Amino acid sequence: MSKQDHDAQTHVEPVTSPQEPASEQSISEYWTPQRKANALPRKACPDQPTPIAEETALRRKQRQEILNTGPVTSRVTSPNEAPFAAVGKLFFHWKGSDWVGSAWIINTPTRGIVTAAHNVFDENEWSSKVLFELQYADGHYVAEWAGKQSVALKGWTLDTNYAYDMAVVIPKTAIGGSVPALDYVVDAKAENFLALGYPTPPLPHYAFDGKYMWGSSGSLIAENRGVISAYNNLTRGSSGGPWCAKAGNVWVVNGIQSHGFNDPDVSYSPLFSSKTFVPLLRSAGLIS
Repeated sequence: MSKQDHDAQTHVEPVTSPQEPASEQSISEYWTPQRKANALPRKACPDQPTPIAEETALRRKQRQEILNTGPVTSRVTSPNEAPFAAVGKLFFHWKGSDWVGSAWIINTPTRGIVTAAHNVFDENEWSSKVLFELQYADGHYVAEWAGKQSVALKGWTLDTNYAYDMAVVIPKTAIGGSVPALDYVVDAKAENFLALGYPTPPLPHYAFDGKYMWGSSGSLIAENRGVISAYNNLTRGSSGGPWCAKAGNVWVVNGIQSHGFNDPDVSYSPLFSSKTFVPLLRSAGLIS
């Protein structure tokens, strides 16, 4: 086996967090309205330009010479409709502070909560007191689940490789079949995405404040080394939200809000692949 093949095989090996010792009730009680309001929004950002960032900048420059492209962003006003109904806010405690991101329920035989890996593991430390609130809107939500364990891949936990910035939160209480959930697609890249999440730092003309779900639509820009880029300007706090696309009349997920770099109109996602995303779901016990 070549070193490249060995590394690829190692990268998709699962890593599971210790089981959360706190009860579901105590986790829910920990997240008081004040703690939720004060939680810090997470969004990863590489220290140095990555190959995908460099390729994206080049392609965007070429495209702008032809037409003015960019994201179309607005607040979600019907959170109980597809695809928004399966999305919510993720609260977690990490390195002594309270944090917040985004996540979504995946439609698998055993359902779980999918988010960005950096929300549950970063800098050699797992998050604790994980709480997911479905269809969160200004303190209100339709249901909540506390995390029992989180599962990520070694490509993230060992190498912080953004092609593996994906994770599953296994809930303490099973998610019922009547709860809204999103299907997923692997080994295919959509041409256009609707990114969903809870951005917090505002931008000019966009009153992001973390209280409501926002959507940002934009086209695929580039792919490089298992990471894709697309137009979307959601800010910190949106990490872990789904990149949705239409497959006929059905909304499916084909990416995850992972990170940004220097361009506020561009975000990045790990490529959904049968060699990465499917092993993650299998390791978390969501599929056989």
